Amino acid sequence: MEERRGGTVWDAMAYDPQLDLLYIGSGNADPWARRIRNARAQDNLLASSIIALRPDTGEYVWHYQENPGDEWDYDSAEQIILADLRIDGQLRQVLLHAPKNGFFYVLDRATGKLLSAKPFTRVTWATGIDLQTADLSNRLKRSMRESDKPSVVFARPRGSAQLATCVV
Repeated sequence: MEERRGGTVWDAMAYDPQLDLLYIGSGNADPWARRIRNARAQDNLLASSIIALRPDTGEYVWHYQENPGDEWDYDSAEQIILADLRIDGQLRQVLLHAPKNGFFYVLDRATGKLLSAKPFTRVTWATGIDLQTADLSNRLKRSMRESDKPSVVFARPRGSAQLATCVV
């Protein structure tokens, strides 16, 4: 029997007492190679995601998957920062996250709605994130996924935010 693992939580957690939400960042699915892990090329729902839960019951509230179908250990287990920021003249309760994939995310803490996602380092594995659909635009350059040839990919597998806390 083949083993499928991953999606664990080991560091990224934050609690909002006003909303009574616990935010957790989950690890990637394993093995890394998507075609081995999942022949149907599914996104491995809740892996490499920010997940909001009710801490007393564990009730699921929302999630945002930062790396659908992750293939390079771009987990979402880096520190989560909660802040109140003025965006377009309106004070918003937001969650800030800079995972290893090279994008800096700003999410609405109550709903999980994506408010901003911009690269904070060199990124070649994706061209951007559509703020309307919250989906990665050209999630992965097709030539990289469909080729058996090596590709140089940034952010690197160790990530862009793993070794030091990102300064905002």
